[in-house]
Amino acid sequence: MLRDTITTLKAKRGNCEKEFLCLFNEVRDIALELGTELKKQVYRCNTPAPDLEVFFQQTVYVPLLDHYCKM
Repeated sequence: MLRDTITTLKAKRGNCEKEFLCLFNEVRDIALELGTELKKQVYRCNTPAPDLEVFFQQTVYVPLLDHYCKM
């Protein structure tokens, strides 16, 4: 079961742009329904990114997948 989970996470990491796009679109829709604004942090250095999707992909999604794939 653990091996299946790691295999799935590695597959998501290998195709992270497409996988994250689906996830980000779902989160953005939920945020709109809740009236919540998605935006970058402003009180510390941010990773350069052209838009929120790339920002969250680079700062949250990819590092999280990398962490669990190394385990």
